[in-house]
Amino acid sequence: AGWFIASSGGSAISFPYAHGQTASFTLYAQWTALSARTISIDGGSYSATYNRYAAAPTLTSTASAGSGTKTYTSSTTTVCTVGAATGTVAFLTAGTCSIVVEIAADDTYASATSSAISISVTYAIGDTGPGGGKIFILPSTAGNSSGNYFEAAPTSWNGGADPTRNWCNITNGAVGASAQGTTIGTGQGNSTAIGAYCSSGAAVTARAYGGGGLSDWFLPSEDELEALQAVRATIGGFESATYWSSSEIVAGRAGAFAGPTREAYPVHFPTGGSNLWYKYQTYHVRPVRMFAPIS
Repeated sequence: AGWFIASSGGSAISFPYAHGQTASFTLYAQWTALSARTISIDGGSYSATYNRYAAAPTLTSTASAGSGTKTYTSSTTTVCTVGAATGTVAFLTAGTCSIVVEIAADDTYASATSSAISISVTYAIGDTGPGGGKIFILPSTAGNSSGNYFEAAPTSWNGGADPTRNWCNITNGAVGASAQGTTIGTGQGNSTAIGAYCSSGAAVTARAYGGGGLSDWFLPSEDELEALQAVRATIGGFESATYWSSSEIVAGRAGAFAGPTREAYPVHFPTGGSNLWYKYQTYHVRPVRMFAPIS
């Protein structure tokens, strides 16, 4: 490697160079290419899955040869961040955290970038969710085919005890099929339909809540509310009373007295179980929201 008078090489010249030339001439540079190498994040420095609130790892990495400055980067900064120089990870929400490390070139070896590692970040029942509520349904919860997490508003959401509302200010009229979902994952759609039909009531109150700066809170469906009732002691703050779901009765369901024009499903706390009650009756309200893990 060095500077040469001939393009084919020869002996490298030294500087200062007494060239004795009286006209312009060309110098040619030659150098030795840097050798390739690899780098990988050490498998022993992290686990495949972490709870959102668990102690996060500090990653380490190993290059196949040479030295150089290492820089860690997360491509999913909504799920996790990582210290560029330290490799210390911080978890932000549920999802898949993807991280690589790059080593800079040194005098002998080229720069290299690792393959990405993936870390799954999860919530547990009772954890605080992104909206400041408590997680009560997981993607793995029986009956949940939505793939989403669900959180219930905190006990302080209304400044005190859960308020009571009738189901809708229109107590003798059916919202229709768009408000008759009962399964996990249907509460938001129910509430949207109710909000377009009713000017006040349980779903309207739930949808007006803006905890965490979010506007996607809703009144839970029958099965969502049953799931919330099942973990009520972990979530906390419930009255020993009846709570409204967003599920309007489906015409022809066993036990119906007046049908969807006048009835909807509440759930009894703390005993569980739903029944059919008239929409004009006032029961308690607790907003919930659902969100997907980020990938």
